[in-house]
Amino acid sequence: MPHRFETEKRTARAAAAAAASRTWLRLSGLAITLLLAMPSATAAQEGEGVRPSVPKQPNVLFISLDTTRSDFLTFRDAETAPHMTRLAERGTVFTQAISGSSWTLPSHVQMFTGMAPPYHGTESSDVAIDPLMQTLPEFFKAEGYFTAGVFTVRYLWGDYGFSRGFDVYRSGMLREDLVRAEAASESPRGSEEAERKWLLSTRDYVSSENVVALTRMALERAKADEPVFLFAHFFDPHNDWVPPAPFDTRFDPDYEGPLDGRNVLEDKSIFDPMLTPHRRVDDRGLEHLKALYRGEIAWTDEAVGRLLELLEEHGRLDDTLIVITADHGEEFFEHDRLTHRFHLFDETIRVPLLIVLPRSWERAVSPEVGAQVTLSDILPTLLDLLDIEAPTGLTGRSLVPAIEGAAFASRPELISLYLVKYGQGGKRKHMQIYGLRTPEWKFTRSVIIKPGEEMRVQGELYDLVNDPGEQNALSDQQHPAMREVWAVLEAELDRARLAWSEQPRTARDDRSTDLSEDSVAELRALGYVDEGDVLGEVEPRRPWGLAPMDPVEIAPSPRSPSWLAAVALVAVLAGAVWLRRRFA
Repeated sequence: MPHRFETEKRTARAAAAAAASRTWLRLSGLAITLLLAMPSATAAQEGEGVRPSVPKQPNVLFISLDTTRSDFLTFRDAETAPHMTRLAERGTVFTQAISGSSWTLPSHVQMFTGMAPPYHGTESSDVAIDPLMQTLPEFFKAEGYFTAGVFTVRYLWGDYGFSRGFDVYRSGMLREDLVRAEAASESPRGSEEAERKWLLSTRDYVSSENVVALTRMALERAKADEPVFLFAHFFDPHNDWVPPAPFDTRFDPDYEGPLDGRNVLEDKSIFDPMLTPHRRVDDRGLEHLKALYRGEIAWTDEAVGRLLELLEEHGRLDDTLIVITADHGEEFFEHDRLTHRFHLFDETIRVPLLIVLPRSWERAVSPEVGAQVTLSDILPTLLDLLDIEAPTGLTGRSLVPAIEGAAFASRPELISLYLVKYGQGGKRKHMQIYGLRTPEWKFTRSVIIKPGEEMRVQGELYDLVNDPGEQNALSDQQHPAMREVWAVLEAELDRARLAWSEQPRTARDDRSTDLSEDSVAELRALGYVDEGDVLGEVEPRRPWGLAPMDPVEIAPSPRSPSWLAAVALVAVLAGAVWLRRRFA
């Protein structure tokens, strides 16, 4: 008879084996589930089914609010945004909408192409949308729509490809555009004189009123029986935060300090990147900056209200499908940074999203959807609602089932950010961040290269349920949970590379855009370019092969999602057997 001590040891080992196996299987099962759930470039749209017939050719109003956080614009706060809150009463609010990046250019390309940034490939300031990719206004132009767009930031210049498909595409960056000849105001950049004036203007320039005025001018050109597609981009929530009266005092009327929302990145009493921590402003000052930012959103809401009135004046509002979203959010020192394009934390990638069906459709909609969605979903959703055939290769999916109240599951979404920064002593740093986000967790993998130093790779895993502020990262690369999600991310990047290599692409050199010295100066003032960056060195090509490159630079991967899933399953089973033998 075995000794009782030996029996107890075997019992303990068996219990440990069972617990370890359960943990291994749970984590690995999660990885396989996520792997199989990731968006496929050739997958069919989810949730397709029989729906009521769609009235042909309603009007479409697509509003993009620059730099607007989802917790500042909830569509449920009548004090901050009364017009959009009232509009949301008959629409669907998506409370877990995610941008694929934390700055303007790649996020807007994501909206216009239905593809996450690593798939569409426009992730640096000198690269335009691939001409072979069909953009949102081109779909509507092909359906007989009168298409008009108004933009208020240079990252939406026509040179980047955003003007394709528009009958009218105008800059609202200068008041002078309102009186310029149509030929000048509709050119991709407007006149050189107008652009230079904008560059020399202060960042407290108010442009939302220009968006409304130019939209009115464009709408008057459409025929009465012609459906219209309107794109309106509002820049005012972007720094600096200098809202016009009465919005400058509405949310902090008692403030008597020195901060007025100007020069927030140059004012060393607010932010100093050469000190640790970077934050210099006290709590009261930070509260005031947030109030000014909220005032900018409230002022922009006023302009959105005038857009809706404009459609009403033209007898179009009841027949208009409306989408309101933002390209990215904003940081207020949650992670010792101010503004955006530094990280991929939720304060910069969670965005508001509201979809309102035409009142004339008389269809019941779900008032709120908590499943995670992304900016890539806007294009396929609009096409689905209007019975326009969507192209293959999209990473986005139609949100129509969710709007109609059907079961709609979250899925991991791919996020990314490429940075070139100067640190102390002028040392140049390249950083590429890729990540996956779900409502429950977020994983990011950063690759950092500095001259004269070895490439550094680090991973961070956050529990968004118990740590929504992302303050406590799991960074141990050997931790089982870290290894599991890391493998899932690499599998998705492999899928992106494969999709990239299989689709017709224009070479990167043929998609380059020009940046003048004035442009670099203004981008630096807006926080997009650090001191020390010079023309031609703002964002050079990535010196590592971790991202999808041009077809000539990267060979198609022989792996496929099914192959990866099979290997993962074998690894799971082998690991479970090993654990049982090890502790038996």
